[in-house]
Amino acid sequence: MSSEKETEDDGKFGLFSAPDGPDKLYTFNRNSEFRSEFRIEVNRMWENFKPICPDRHFESEFQKQFLARLWEIHLGNAFLDNRLKLNQPPRNGPDIQIVTPSIWVEAISVTSGQGENRVFELPAGQAGQFPEDEIILRLA
Repeated sequence: MSSEKETEDDGKFGLFSAPDGPDKLYTFNRNSEFRSEFRIEVNRMWENFKPICPDRHFESEFQKQFLARLWEIHLGNAFLDNRLKLNQPPRNGPDIQIVTPSIWVEAISVTSGQGENRVFELPAGQAGQFPEDEIILRLA
């Protein structure tokens, strides 16, 4: 796949043009031949959200914090799709500013945590008990 047309057809442009990153979900979604429509849709949503995104490093962070950045894009597009007017918030403020009604939104996604509060992750291909209490702690 060396032509520009082929690259656009498989969605490996825009947010997915960077090489594999440290985030396993980014790498999976970037490389899976079955995720091309998803990549194209995420890039379309990014083009909508990009003008009001306050973070200059969003694109480089996308491959490192895939779910958090994807949630931010999705949330911004949900507001835009519902015809809410958004402004670009200051860089040191919340992620999204809705103009009317005046609402500030910080797009937060839950992570597995760090240290003693970290949710145990089973190795791929192994079964185990679902860590319900630890996950509830991460949500609280």
